[in-house]
Amino acid sequence: MNLNGFDAAQIETKSKFELLQKGQYRACIIDSKMRPTKNDGEQLVLRFQVLSGPAKGRILFANLMLKHASSQCVEIAKRDLAKICKAINVLKPSDSSELHNIELTICVSVKKNGLTLEDENIIVDFQSSSGVMATADVVREPIETPKTPW
Repeated sequence: MNLNGFDAAQIETKSKFELLQKGQYRACIIDSKMRPTKNDGEQLVLRFQVLSGPAKGRILFANLMLKHASSQCVEIAKRDLAKICKAINVLKPSDSSELHNIELTICVSVKKNGLTLEDENIIVDFQSSSGVMATADVVREPIETPKTPW
């Protein structure tokens, strides 16, 4: 392919999203996968999509360290996974795909990234959109999520 005329100096390479304001957002998990970490661990990467309001369609991630040398990391990850499961009434998932496309409320905050020193959004809590956390298995119909543009 001929790239004659292309000038990388003329292209802005940083696509900076504006941060979401600290607060609660209706969202759902639209993708999940296990990914190895540098230190022989594994993290469950959950991709959330905001469902309504001015931030509709925005994507946020939660990385749950389910296998890690630090037992405290694993405990925090399991606690967050339990909050997600209770918020969407899926208490005994056998696969992370069972968590997809079910509405919940995510609580978003802003923190400074330790590497880039730039502010970034993080999900700090997971709650039921109905206000009631599950205590027993309940069958819920998944919601229809908007298609991502890519």
